[in-house]
Amino acid sequence: MRFFRSQSLLFTGFLIVMSYPVLTLAAEAQSPSLTDAASGQVPAEVTPSVVVHFHLSGTISESGTVDSLVNLMEKAGKDDSVKAVIFTIDSLSLELGQIEELRSSINQLREAGKKVYVHSEDMDNFTYALLCACDKISMSPQSTLWLTGIYSESVFVKGLLDKIGVQADFIHIGEFKSAAEMLTQTEPSKAADENLNWLLDSLYDSLVNMIAQSRGKTAEEVKDLIDYAPYLADEAKEKGLIDSVQTQDEFIENIKESIGGPVVVNNRYGQKQRTQINLSSPLALFTLLGEMLNPPARVKKDAIALVYV
Repeated sequence: MRFFRSQSLLFTGFLIVMSYPVLTLAAEAQSPSLTDAASGQVPAEVTPSVVVHFHLSGTISESGTVDSLVNLMEKAGKDDSVKAVIFTIDSLSLELGQIEELRSSINQLREAGKKVYVHSEDMDNFTYALLCACDKISMSPQSTLWLTGIYSESVFVKGLLDKIGVQADFIHIGEFKSAAEMLTQTEPSKAADENLNWLLDSLYDSLVNMIAQSRGKTAEEVKDLIDYAPYLADEAKEKGLIDSVQTQDEFIENIKESIGGPVVVNNRYGQKQRTQINLSSPLALFTLLGEMLNPPARVKKDAIALVYV
């Protein structure tokens, strides 16, 4: 039996936040070698291994977020100093196309020999579909995996319009043109219902196949797991949906031990260094103002513009 339950179909995506103090503080508190590497106290003859950290949160934009993250992941895959990549998430919302693109980038990282880890609190269907592509999935104790399938809701206001004496009048061509039905009917037409179920079936099959591929299960096994979800973290581990249940401190400590030697967690990988202001110098403010007022030199070479629509 299949249940279509879950989040709204109006997925919006996420924002990359490269600095995540909780993770950094956990590393400093629990992992001396991580602290030493991050603070520049590693002996000169020792080159620390780099663990790149991406925190994914909120909604996504194609023009400023997905492409930036994909480019940074590609750079990390080619960087010999990078030994692993870790993801943490917070209220992440994604569209299916974005999930597929980011899953491809995660797979490329793994093919490049980089270990990819994720630590999370609660996860929903499509967040899990993305992150199950990682090598290891860790969840905090008492967290919940909301692998509950998908559903859709429709709103019809014709009854309200009838009460106030308003009649909506629309012209449409083709039985599947159902956008105006919310104003002209009290329930979906047969064609609209058929079309919506086709869409839900397509999304559901994509969800199931991504999970089955990443977790080494059959499609039928995944569908059965969805029918009996949600799962607390310990239950999700027992079902083979995640790999460990641990705190964030334990998560970082395990990564450090698996890599060995000094390790630095880079929360700003690929970003330009911020200007450091020497507050003891009276000329520091003028230096900063000079940099702000001096625009970057224009590139005179021919270029191709990419416009997102």
